[in-house]
Amino acid sequence: MSRFNSNTTFGDDRRAVTAVLGLILIFAILALTLTIYQAQIVPQQNAQVEFQHYQNVQNDLIQLRNSISTAGQADTSQFTRVTLGTTYQTRVATINPVAPAGTLRTSDEYNITVDNGDVSKNVSTRFLEYEPRYNEITAGSIWYEHSVLYVDERNQGTVRIIEDQNLMTNRSSSFRLTAVQNEFEETGTHRAVIEIYPSEKITESDLPEGEIDITIPTRLNKSEYWGEQFGSDVDVTEDYYDTGVHRLDLSNLSISSNNFKFNTVGIREKPEADQPKQNVGPSSQRRSDENGDTSDDSDEGQAGAIQVTPDVKSAGNSGMYEFGLENTGDIDATIVAIGVNDTTVSSVEKVGGKSNDDILTAVGYGQIVSDVIQIDSDNPNQANRYNFSTDVVIAQNNEQLFEFDRFRDASNGNGAMKGSSVTITLWFSDGTSTTLLLDPNA
Repeated sequence: MSRFNSNTTFGDDRRAVTAVLGLILIFAILALTLTIYQAQIVPQQNAQVEFQHYQNVQNDLIQLRNSISTAGQADTSQFTRVTLGTTYQTRVATINPVAPAGTLRTSDEYNITVDNGDVSKNVSTRFLEYEPRYNEITAGSIWYEHSVLYVDERNQGTVRIIEDQNLMTNRSSSFRLTAVQNEFEETGTHRAVIEIYPSEKITESDLPEGEIDITIPTRLNKSEYWGEQFGSDVDVTEDYYDTGVHRLDLSNLSISSNNFKFNTVGIREKPEADQPKQNVGPSSQRRSDENGDTSDDSDEGQAGAIQVTPDVKSAGNSGMYEFGLENTGDIDATIVAIGVNDTTVSSVEKVGGKSNDDILTAVGYGQIVSDVIQIDSDNPNQANRYNFSTDVVIAQNNEQLFEFDRFRDASNGNGAMKGSSVTITLWFSDGTSTTLLLDPNA
């Protein structure tokens, strides 16, 4: 007998409905999961990307700060890079906001004034501001002024110093000031190349004679920074130039025109006043052809990859001097020769001079220069070339340490190099060259 119940209809079969409900439930769970991921996980991951970029751009701006100092004090063009913004990881099922761009710009210009009571000289300068525009994290603008690099988060009640001033330190008897000129602004997420061109040095003969007072525009007030640096020897008149732009008066520091080093650099273009030095920096090297003519090389080459690291160490009065070079470019750099343009120790004339001096060594290579290096102090824009016995290769994202042994005077006495700066020129295997300032106070 058939077991089929004639009272059962197809409309009473609920098996398909159960499957559909299961699929709906699965889709609902997936949608809820994606919604939670979009609302919570994506912002967290993007915040990590933004935070990492903010750390990296601070390092870029430290290099920019050092390049301004080098361009002004070593009289050679400098080319450095700042990654303005960042991009998020690629997503399939979720959505990213617009990639966060950043802006690097100069401020309005304000005058630096040098005055001896009878005669005054004005030179314009500008601040530099990097303004991030992140979607997830809150980060203040980063400012550069007169060798100080700092994060301005006054809306949260703080100013955080990244790099201190090197205008005057307890290891230096000179007051060094570099004015930044030309209007500049660039926005994006790309890696911008910042070109810095030096001008003629403002020499002692260009300045008022004798003891001088220096007036500097600043965004930092006395309690935020300058009082800690110079104590009672400094006055700050708030909002003197403009709202938020104060007047820093350095009138009790016993600065004279013969120990005041004053330079001017221009961003992207030559400075507004004075002719720039006729050096050629890493992005605009000159090569000599067989007839001795020179031509511009638009490729940065290996020279454009090299930056001085913070590892510059002057070992007291022994004459020894250590420094590091970092390859921040996209190609390996092979250094084949070196020259010493100048030092801030006037008595020093050479590196080496005694039989046991190693002259110049590199970690992992040993002695690479065996001839005594004569310092071309008569013309700090030039240097005698000394070829390496072994080429020194610095791979991408690597650092190489060197040591001079030792700086000596005419009678082979040790140079008192503590806290002193040294200007060097490097030559590379692709024919490019660059001039760098080694400064333990930077």
